[in-house]
Amino acid sequence: MTSRVEGRRRLVTAANSAVFRPLRDFMGIVYGVPAVIAEEFGGLEASVTIFGSWAARWQGEPGPVPGDVDVLVVGEADSTDAWAAASRATDRLGIEVNVVARTSDEWADDTSGFAQEVRSGPRIELTRPDKARGDDA
Repeated sequence: MTSRVEGRRRLVTAANSAVFRPLRDFMGIVYGVPAVIAEEFGGLEASVTIFGSWAARWQGEPGPVPGDVDVLVVGEADSTDAWAAASRATDRLGIEVNVVARTSDEWADDTSGFAQEVRSGPRIELTRPDKARGDDA
């Protein structure tokens, strides 16, 4: 096992073994960024998606350790509530959580480069839009 310090984080690398990746994935799901984001944003009337470099690393794309977590909130949630959730998640994770909030109509009509990049890039869907609207489908 090796470790190094980057800013306020200590990065630990375990020796590669057959159980390392499944254990890492399990710990990340239960205690990591997706779990904290899902918990803090879970009360919003919106779908919540992690995108950008953090999602890319989670999905195994090589690159530097992300310095933040980008979260897209789509629905009728109050933007003040979304920013409050981001602030709580930042405090818990020790890494900046940035939020982009759009209404469902705004997101459906968005053809900007940003929207195209998010739609085509790596994403971690934490809540489904049908659940955010209260549908049972």
